[in-house]
Amino acid sequence: MLNSKILFIGGGRVVNFMLQGWANSNIPLNNITVFDPDSTVVEKLENKFSIKTVESIGSNVKDFKTIVIAVHPPVIKSVLDSIKGHIEENTLIISLAPKFTIQAISAGLDNHKNIVRTIPSAASIINEGLNPICFSSFVSPQEQEKVFTAFKYLGQAPVIAEAKLEAYAMIVAMGPTYLWFQWHTMHQLAKEFGMDADEAVSAVKIMTDTSLKTLFDSGLEYDQVQDLVPVKPLGETQEKIMEFYNTKLPELFNKIKTI
Repeated sequence: MLNSKILFIGGGRVVNFMLQGWANSNIPLNNITVFDPDSTVVEKLENKFSIKTVESIGSNVKDFKTIVIAVHPPVIKSVLDSIKGHIEENTLIISLAPKFTIQAISAGLDNHKNIVRTIPSAASIINEGLNPICFSSFVSPQEQEKVFTAFKYLGQAPVIAEAKLEAYAMIVAMGPTYLWFQWHTMHQLAKEFGMDADEAVSAVKIMTDTSLKTLFDSGLEYDQVQDLVPVKPLGETQEKIMEFYNTKLPELFNKIKTI
């Protein structure tokens, strides 16, 4: 995949961390071209990665073996309309968005068959992403291997049932945003309480890692794990935090479920 011409339609955050992951692995990016209507986005990518760009999409998409649709769901239909009729039968279409199924993308491209869906995670920027992949049944084993090779540079690339992709979007792709601010706050407080910067980082990382292992690998029930620590300074706010999780996340999940 990375050895042939690739067009990214959209140049936002996800494209940035994917390109950075490949750059970290010394993957040449000279085969990659990006289109984005925002000239400032394009300029940043050009300066950072020395990639090529185009000012419009249409009949020129026929020049690319792989087209990566990297836009939000509300924009996908217009992107499909702009490229349908111009792509070759064997052109690989990779969608990075939730909501639009392989079937919906195929219909929007006049029954194009060679389609892949994935939702990359931000940890791809350090080559440790969990990037689930769904293949159309028409994608050849050789093409699948090329996609695997490209995404394994970014971390793990498990093949999953398409029906699970939005769940991965909620828990894996968006999940860090539910926790980053908490870890950052604990890091800042650790320094305020007397640790130096390196100690604070190490303490938060080890605490997070071992706490997860205790929860999932100890063999204890959830209530038993909770009972291991007698003092719970944030205990009175726990129910409220859980309420946020149990209302906000299902609401969003219902919005991004496949069409």
